[in-house]
Amino acid sequence: MLTKFTAPLIFLFLQTAICTPLTPHLQTRQSVTPPPECDVIPTWEVTTFTWFNSTHNLDCVNQVNVPNVCVNSTSDGLVGCDGNLGPCDECGINGCYTGLPLQPAGFGPPDDVKIGINTPGEYNRCEQTNPAGFRRYDVGNGVVFCAGVAYRVSFIGDSNPHSDGSPNKGTIYYEPNYEWTCTNGSVIQGSGSIEFDMDCSYDSGNNATCVIPEGDNLVIPLLSYTII
Repeated sequence: MLTKFTAPLIFLFLQTAICTPLTPHLQTRQSVTPPPECDVIPTWEVTTFTWFNSTHNLDCVNQVNVPNVCVNSTSDGLVGCDGNLGPCDECGINGCYTGLPLQPAGFGPPDDVKIGINTPGEYNRCEQTNPAGFRRYDVGNGVVFCAGVAYRVSFIGDSNPHSDGSPNKGTIYYEPNYEWTCTNGSVIQGSGSIEFDMDCSYDSGNNATCVIPEGDNLVIPLLSYTII
């Protein structure tokens, strides 16, 4: 028998005479608790989070104005070469061709996000980069792969500086490809999400590095489950 349960959406309202719901990004959900026999899903804690949002990385997701680049062959593999500064081993290669350096000459470092969730083990080290040789997704706006095709989370964030001094926000969506065994022999799957503050700093090129604020503890609530 299949049992599904999803927490109701709770809207946050402004304290005004006419209550108006905030934007969807500020909506929240109430966590849920499975029946006692299936209350076996461990706590999901975000143990690692770092997001580097580059201002001038090579974008191999949307592939707009991808240049031809030059490379040199070295004992450590291919490295980027600036043809304006001298001869290169090979030029005229599409910058997003699989196997090329992720930072061609003239471009900044790649976008990159790293997320670690304590359980299951496949989710301890999740990372997404743009450009990437394969599995290309927009960093900060979607999928983050963890150990393989079947293991992934999603992250959406905003790293732009806020003139009012308000914190940057990010959201992690978690639906592990995993089943936990209930005490009655059934199995349970679950999913959840968390919106959180980010502490973002900016270098001289206005590239942003965002982390979890010191002292914050991020636990992803269980918002939906299926019992099989």
